[in-house]
Amino acid sequence: VERKFAGGGAVLIFTIDEGPVFRFGRTVVLGNIDTRHRAIERELVYREGVPYDNTLLMRTRQRLYRLNLFSDVEMRALPSYDETIDVAIKVRETEAGSVEFGLGYGEYEKYRGFFELSYRNLFGMNRQASFRTEMSSLHRRYILNYNEPWFIGRHMPIRFLLMREERTEKNIDTGEIRFRLKRHTASTGVQKMLGERARVDLFYEFSLTETYDVMPDVILSREDTGTLAVSGIIPSISYDSRDNPFDPSRGIFAGISLKAASGLLFSETDFLKFILHGSVYRRPIRFVTAALSLKSGVAEGLRDTRELPLVERFFLGGR
Repeated sequence: VERKFAGGGAVLIFTIDEGPVFRFGRTVVLGNIDTRHRAIERELVYREGVPYDNTLLMRTRQRLYRLNLFSDVEMRALPSYDETIDVAIKVRETEAGSVEFGLGYGEYEKYRGFFELSYRNLFGMNRQASFRTEMSSLHRRYILNYNEPWFIGRHMPIRFLLMREERTEKNIDTGEIRFRLKRHTASTGVQKMLGERARVDLFYEFSLTETYDVMPDVILSREDTGTLAVSGIIPSISYDSRDNPFDPSRGIFAGISLKAASGLLFSETDFLKFILHGSVYRRPIRFVTAALSLKSGVAEGLRDTRELPLVERFFLGGR
C-alpha cells in the first residue's frame, strides 16, 4: 500500500499481486450409502481443471439439497497443492421412501381419501416412482408415475404416467346421475429448467374414454357418448418460488398450459384448451400454512369439433 499526502487529503494506491491461479482438483464424496457417486457428481456445477471459485461450491450444495435425498450437505475445500484444490463433499442421507394418506368429507362427494406410496432414489440414481390412489363415493383414480431425472445425458427430466379413472357426475340439486365415465390415460414428456425457478414442460398425452349413462340434456355432440380417443400435446411453463414443494410455508407456484388435440395425432376430436393457475403460500403462525389458489381456463373446438367432448368440458364446482 502506497500513501501520498497532499492538499489536506490522502491518496492510497494498492498494488495487488494476484499470485497463481488455483484450479479445482478431485472431488471426494463421503457419507453416501444408498446414493451412487455418479448421481452426486453429475450435479456438480464445476469440473476438474477449471479455476477455483467458492460460489460454484455454493451452487453445487443447493443443487444437492434440491434432490431431496440428503438432510445435510457439507462442502469443504482441502489444503491446496501444486496450485490445485481438492473438494470434499460429505452428505447425510434421508429416507427416500414415503407413505402419504388423507381423509376428507365434502357435501358433493361425501367421504373421500387418498393413499400414495413413493420412492425417489431407485437404483441410487434419484429415479422417482410413485403409486397414488384417490377414492370417493363418486370418483376413483389410480396413478402410476415414473421420473427419470437425466435424459440422453442431460439434466432434462423425462416423465411417464399411467392413469385409470372412474367418475360419476351428479346433479347437485336433484342427486340424479348426469353421466359416468371410465378413462385410461398414458402420458410422457420432458422438462427443462429456465434458471432456478422457471420450468418449461412438453408432454404428449393419449386417453381412451368410455362415457355412458348420459342424461339427454348433457349431450351436446356425438362424442358425448360411447368411446372416444383424445390425443394431443401439452406445452406449459411454470414458476415456483416455494421453499419446499412437499410442505411449503411461503412462496408462489403459478403456470400456464395449452392442450392441443388434433386428428394429425390420431385424436377423434380437435380442440385447444388453455389453463392458467396460481397459488400463494404464507405461514402466519408456526405449524399453520395459509394457501390461496386461483384457476381459470378457456377452450375452443377446431375443424369439425364445434362442442368440446364431455370429458374435456369445464364444469363448475369441485374441490
